[in-house]
Amino acid sequence: MPRFLGKMLRLGAGVASFGQMLLYLPLALDIAGKECLLALSLLMSLVFFWNATIYLLVRNTRLRPLSTVLSFLLPLVIPALLLLALNLYSSDSTSSRLVNTSRLSTVWSILKAAPGWWEWVLRTSSPIFTILEGISTLLCIQAVSRFSLRRIEQSRAPDVLQLVFLVAAAGVYVVSAYFLWESYDSVPDRISATLIGVAITSIVFLSGISFAVQKGTVVETSLLLAYAVFQIFHLSSRPQMYSAGLLQQVFRAPGKNGNPPLPPLVLQSLDAISSLASHTFGAGVEFVTAASSALPLPVLVGLFYRVAVMYAASRIILALKRQNEGYEDTRKLSEEEPAARVMTVTITYSRNILLAVYTHLLLLSSSQHQTFWRWLNVFLTIGLWALELSIGGADEGRFKSD
Repeated sequence: MPRFLGKMLRLGAGVASFGQMLLYLPLALDIAGKECLLALSLLMSLVFFWNATIYLLVRNTRLRPLSTVLSFLLPLVIPALLLLALNLYSSDSTSSRLVNTSRLSTVWSILKAAPGWWEWVLRTSSPIFTILEGISTLLCIQAVSRFSLRRIEQSRAPDVLQLVFLVAAAGVYVVSAYFLWESYDSVPDRISATLIGVAITSIVFLSGISFAVQKGTVVETSLLLAYAVFQIFHLSSRPQMYSAGLLQQVFRAPGKNGNPPLPPLVLQSLDAISSLASHTFGAGVEFVTAASSALPLPVLVGLFYRVAVMYAASRIILALKRQNEGYEDTRKLSEEEPAARVMTVTITYSRNILLAVYTHLLLLSSSQHQTFWRWLNVFLTIGLWALELSIGGADEGRFKSD
């Protein structure tokens, strides 16, 4: 029972601190600028690193409750870090007092230089983050594909369930084709338009090969096409179509007869639900709204995808470790096999990786090099998929080409 309670406390604290990370970084960027964002990211990274290191050292000892307590305190420490970063990097009076004090002048010079160092580390690590995103995307897509295969094999009516997955994959194909059509005439330059043709042709060609050699499923190929179209769509100017009040525009825009598409009773119910949420959660809703408004909605959608796929990949790696050798074992880190040891360290410090990737994407949200990194993500994922098809073995029970 105490062990289960400790897991629940760690899980709750982890979810809370993860949500704070997603909200506080863009809020710091909007209030005090890039320097405050980098300072907060660096402080949070140090705290996450300290907490992960303590957990790695005491996870199989009697001091394990210490790690649980530190994890439980994270949701209280992170708001304090936000206030500290805002006070240090958004107040001229604070900086002038620190500079005028001889003993604190050295400390302030280090504090001023630290965000620049952290930014250099993040920008230098851009190729690593790109590779991680491509690997994570392909890992998640193949996990979904294998999940569909297992469900079909374990189902009492496999033909019906296979038909369901085929229809779902067809829906993904149709939606991808629609957004590809919407974005094709809005790409920024001719090079991007050419790369669209290269990417889509490569995916169609590799999909045919995967079906022919029985190494792919329609679920896998449709999701890869959807990922490529997702990146292409955000390279065009079309993402503005779902910003600036999309839901209000969809729900209240008059139709051909001059009336809104939804009945007045439904619209009144939506207004009542929105008002009830505002009155119930009060300042919490206003805070989330302020944090989310720090960046345009298209940027938020892209950030959410990247963080979500990285987090999902970390969970998949954890599941693989539990399936193969067991993650919650009694062995020390030095007693594990080299491959298992690398996986354990990666899982333990996954929060630092997510934080670094998230901060890096916030820095690149208005960068002119965003187009380059998006295309690199697309072709890296396609290349990894082609490599997997060339070296992987045929799987039993995969969808046939017919």
